[in-house]
Amino acid sequence: MPNLHVAPHAAFTAILDRGSSRAPQAFGDGALRTLYDGSRHDVGEPVMTINPGVGTATIALPQVTPAVDALAAARDDLALLLARE
Repeated sequence: MPNLHVAPHAAFTAILDRGSSRAPQAFGDGALRTLYDGSRHDVGEPVMTINPGVGTATIALPQVTPAVDALAAARDDLALLLARE
């Protein structure tokens, strides 16, 4: 597999550093924090992911099944609203 060249400013770690400096409340101890009820929370089960393009580990992304399930209940209404845009 050929190596993918990623410009330094577009590297995941560079983007993560910029994001965490702009919104430190959104980042916990090595994982993204979830926003609900107007504040950030450490919820879900963090899972470290691997970038398939460059093969490097990324930040642990929370698996937030309850939030996805809640959105699924409103999926049709959301789709209809988007169609009306």
